[in-house]
Amino acid sequence: MDILEQKSIKLFVVVLIFITSCTPKETINLNQLNWLLGSREMVAGNNLIIETWEQENDTLFIGKSYNVTQYDTTLTETIQIIQKENIIYYIPLVFDQNVGEPVLFELISEHSEQLIFENKEHDFPNRICYYKDGENINAWIEGGDNKIDFYFIKTR
Repeated sequence: MDILEQKSIKLFVVVLIFITSCTPKETINLNQLNWLLGSREMVAGNNLIIETWEQENDTLFIGKSYNVTQYDTTLTETIQIIQKENIIYYIPLVFDQNVGEPVLFELISEHSEQLIFENKEHDFPNRICYYKDGENINAWIEGGDNKIDFYFIKTR
């Protein structure tokens, strides 16, 4: 193989790498996340945690999280998943955290059945993850060396 052929091959490889790196990522549409909709629950010690999701419109899902004890049911968190242009945000409002203010997490995953929302600036968690497991959801929150798992079973 002469020098001209080698240079041609190198140029071809460089152009190929450039073209594939410039290909836009497939964007996830909020409608692809319909598997979140409905109600799921998990047992945590003597408590029952319920998470519900409803679709408000084409760009907004509303989630609520409840803690159920033997004597009381408490709304602990409201969540919005919002699509603005091509970006999807997860916005939780946990009543006894963050001075009662919502926190913005951006969807960073590229797969519609494994959602990873991230906010590197937030103390804990930095990531909120949902993984579709049939009708159920394996979810976790993580940050630093800490990780808390939630396994929700579909109820309706």
